[in-house]
Order: sequence, then structure tokens, then C-alpha cells
Amino acid sequence: MWEFLTEILKSGGFLALTVVPLVGAIVYLFRSNQKKQEQLLELYEKRVEDVTQSKEDYEELAHKLDQSIDLLIKVFKTNGG
Repeated sequence: MWEFLTEILKSGGFLALTVVPLVGAIVYLFRSNQKKQEQLLELYEKRVEDVTQSKEDYEELAHKLDQSIDLLIKVFKTNGG
């Protein structure tokens, strides 16, 4: 590692010696940001699936409730209501 840094200092000077770690840090941060973006995308996709499933469940529940109310009205009417 030190040999690598010494060679950079000899060939490119102090500026090159300071630029190499900065480029490494930028690459690391870019990759880290990309991973976080992918994780967020996965979470959003999961959330959309959950919301869609909940919507379908509520629609089914509403349909069953309508059927129950219709049946209750029919029973009420046949019992002299």
C-alpha cells in the first residue's frame, strides 16, 4: 500500500496523491448511493403490492357487506316489515 502511494507521489506529485483518495471516496459514495436507491425501489415495490392487496381485500369485504345487507332487507320484508 505504501509503495503504491510512494509511486503516485513520485509520478504525479502531491496533487495526484490527494486526488487518488478523493476519487476512491467518490466511487465508494456513488456505489453506496446506488445500493440505497435499489433498496428504496424494492421497498416501494413491496409497498405497492401491499396496498394493492389491501384494496382487493377491502373490495371483497364491501361486496360481502352489500350481500349481507341485501339478505337482511329481504328477510325483513318477508317477515312483514
